[in-house]
Amino acid sequence: MKTINKSNDFNNISSIKKNNNIVLINKNNRYDILSSYYFNDYMNQKKLKRFIKHVESRFRSSIEYKKYLGFLINDQNIKSCSIFGNIDDDSATLEFHHYPFTLYDIVEIIVNKYILTETKFNSFIILEDLIDLHYNNEVGLVRLCKTAHELVHDGSIFISLNSVFGKVNEFINNYYDYIPEDLMKKYNEIIEIDEKGRDDKKILRIEKSVD
Repeated sequence: MKTINKSNDFNNISSIKKNNNIVLINKNNRYDILSSYYFNDYMNQKKLKRFIKHVESRFRSSIEYKKYLGFLINDQNIKSCSIFGNIDDDSATLEFHHYPFTLYDIVEIIVNKYILTETKFNSFIILEDLIDLHYNNEVGLVRLCKTAHELVHDGSIFISLNSVFGKVNEFINNYYDYIPEDLMKKYNEIIEIDEKGRDDKKILRIEKSVD
């Protein structure tokens, strides 16, 4: 095995706190900022979407998320498909679907809160909030077999909010001011269809104090 003789430029990198922001700097030039510890490119929509997708991907592969899904299956006994109740873990592979807000929607809403309150954030901070929301059961989830999951994404099947596990209204109350208009519209449409299917009532807007 050969020894490494090449000088490692990364040995010159260090972190310092500058204006309440942690930055990476070159030790040879303390003013040569290499990268910011916090995400600050939220005016660039492409970079912001990439950041949200990155957080979403990291969360899905996290140990914390896997443990939470185990809690839903074993402790909450969510072991069958919400659409086809006769299909369970013994007969098919089941998946969890975030609803009425997708996981991407939820990350976007969390990020909006930090941006609008002018609070610094990075992927670790957003992930921590995301984990807390799940562990506090404030995120809506339904269990679906693969076929049902595909039909839901295709728009062929409507999921009633009665089938959702999670305190969705609590999430809405806490993040009401940070939900984009398009997501409000999507949520209201779900409410309207759900209510209309039961007693022909219509809800045209989100009430901040819904329970």
